[in-house]
Amino acid sequence: MTRLPFSVGVAALVTSLALKTDAAAVTVLYVLPDRLDVDGNPMPTPTLTAKPSVFLQQTMVVSVVGPVESGLTKYEIKRIDNGVIYSAADKTETVDRPPSTFIFNVEQGDGKVLRVNADPSPEHQRPDGVYESAVGTDLECTLDDAKERGVCIGANLYADLTTITSGTQAVVATHTESIGTTFTGDVVPIATLSSGAAHSLSVPYKALIAALVPVAFGAFVLL
Repeated sequence: MTRLPFSVGVAALVTSLALKTDAAAVTVLYVLPDRLDVDGNPMPTPTLTAKPSVFLQQTMVVSVVGPVESGLTKYEIKRIDNGVIYSAADKTETVDRPPSTFIFNVEQGDGKVLRVNADPSPEHQRPDGVYESAVGTDLECTLDDAKERGVCIGANLYADLTTITSGTQAVVATHTESIGTTFTGDVVPIATLSSGAAHSLSVPYKALIAALVPVAFGAFVLL
């Protein structure tokens, strides 16, 4: 039995995504939380070493859902993990595994407000023996005028399976816990794609390493 030491969470995975639109293209962004120590002081961005690391091999599909009541436009981001990349100083090896899909939504317009939401998933065992779970999120973020920094307020959502017994009947139900969160961070682009259509994007894990070491983004886990 294999247990990977991480939980695939959108609040950590993609703490906040925006889709910045012009006439020809859409740039997918996210807000990367500032790294702070226990006293709230900024921490330096870690540098990569020769220490072996494990990365998820993944594909992202971004599509337009349509306008919502608030006047914003909803976009669906579907992330498909289909392998694990083991990286060391002297070699890199890819191990394919059954696909695992995580879906979350972004709502945004021409202004500086964007919303991110996703349902949580309780821990479960995949056919290949790996345990995984998904942390959901319900965030509203405000970007600055230049869309270089963002402040996000909302909640992380956690799901657990609970057995409810009544007489001789036992039912397994999903219990969801909401924990408030607020953070400030840099707005960082993740991809640029043509406007108005769905796109399949292969995520380059080495590029993500440099940008995403500060958080457990879900694209990788440093061991």
